Amino acid sequence: MSMQGITTNHLIHVDLLTKDYRVVGRVLVGNAGLSGLLGDPNKSFIEVRNAQLAYMNQPTRLVRRFNFVNVLKEQVIAACNDKREEIGPQAYAFRTTINLNHIPVHIAIHHYEITATIEWVGRYSLSTFLADSLGKYVPAYDVTIGSTIVAGFCIETKAALVNFGKIDLIADTFEGNKAEA
Repeated sequence: MSMQGITTNHLIHVDLLTKDYRVVGRVLVGNAGLSGLLGDPNKSFIEVRNAQLAYMNQPTRLVRRFNFVNVLKEQVIAACNDKREEIGPQAYAFRTTINLNHIPVHIAIHHYEITATIEWVGRYSLSTFLADSLGKYVPAYDVTIGSTIVAGFCIETKAALVNFGKIDLIADTFEGNKAEA
């Protein structure tokens, strides 16, 4: 029997950010990882186990703990994880691609500012990237998430899925496109 058709489900740690809440807990994912869970068209909620909730205006203050919380997927701005492999299969596939470009970006979504690196195969163009990415959760690596309304709020993680359907602005931060102070 081929091992290819076997699905293995396992729990992974996740830090979900919505407009108003930060939810930290564990989610059950299959072979496609977190991107498979967020991209599943048959489910509109993510079930988070051992969930800890905090308001975004006080992200370090625990509001409540729940055994299970369902979070509406379309409200998730970013899903963070410290292991690149748990984001999904694209994290494996892109590691060996010869023409892989690492593009540093700055993204603004609601009251979050995200600095990260996105990976793009082949010739990079911001307009092409956006056309392919809008409405999807896009993997980002070496991510730093800050808040425009909460001083000192900072999440640093190796990998995150960012909801590109909710972006307010995006800028690549190549050397030629750096902001002037």
